Amino acid sequence: MQTISPDQPSSSHSKHRYSPDVSCLADSNRRILGDRRTQTLWAHINTNPNFHKRCSIRREADRHNTYLDRYKPLFVYITLGVLLLSCLDATFTLALLQRGSVELNPLMAWLIDFNPHLFVAVKLGITGLGVLLLLAHTQFRVFRSLKVVYLLYLSLFGYFVLASYEMALLGLIF
Repeated sequence: MQTISPDQPSSSHSKHRYSPDVSCLADSNRRILGDRRTQTLWAHINTNPNFHKRCSIRREADRHNTYLDRYKPLFVYITLGVLLLSCLDATFTLALLQRGSVELNPLMAWLIDFNPHLFVAVKLGITGLGVLLLLAHTQFRVFRSLKVVYLLYLSLFGYFVLASYEMALLGLIF
């Protein structure tokens, strides 16, 4: 095996018209600044993190059944509102059960009897998963006519009515 020193070009690196001559770079490092490809804090400060994220539909053909990277703030607030109202529903349900009410949902009644903390976790988990699926599909249609975003509005309205009814039963309002 032949050893080639850095000062001697190898026969395979002979001066060919397509291979660049890099022998002038061997003696000194010509870079004055750092590597421009490295990530710096300044690069992160000066760039918009949402620059390439899709937040709206640009073409009419893509208007339906398209996933987005970012959602309208209104839809996110509605999702958070549904989750908050679901927490209130779980709290009011437990308070009503202490006053002698009966849970009509057999699965939730079993969970309450088994472990009330598990009841709250399952209730919030099911509601959270459902609402996040609705949020992810806001640009979709169900049955070719009903926009999924309307189901998100409907879930917020439904939880609002339910929480208001439970508050009325507890005597907090009316």
